[in-house]
Amino acid sequence: MISRPSAAKDFLTVNNFLDGDLGVNRAVIDFERCKECGYCVLFCPQKTLCIGKDINQKGYYPPIAQTPEKCTACAICARVCPDAAIEVFKE
Repeated sequence: MISRPSAAKDFLTVNNFLDGDLGVNRAVIDFERCKECGYCVLFCPQKTLCIGKDINQKGYYPPIAQTPEKCTACAICARVCPDAAIEVFKE
């Protein structure tokens, strides 16, 4: 079962990226495109992601970063996303 922690830091979203708030080794998640399949959460080797508590316009709970500092930019989350809702940047 995928948990929804009450106090988790958000991963960068598309809007944050456009505002120039892109950090090193980060995944950019299109909040509205995500359909909460959970593959990114299940397959992240660092267990960085978890299902968030905020709902998008489609009624789904997109993932957030539980521990963003652990992201290695391996891009497994982006490769397993069936909706192409994740981009990963490594700097």
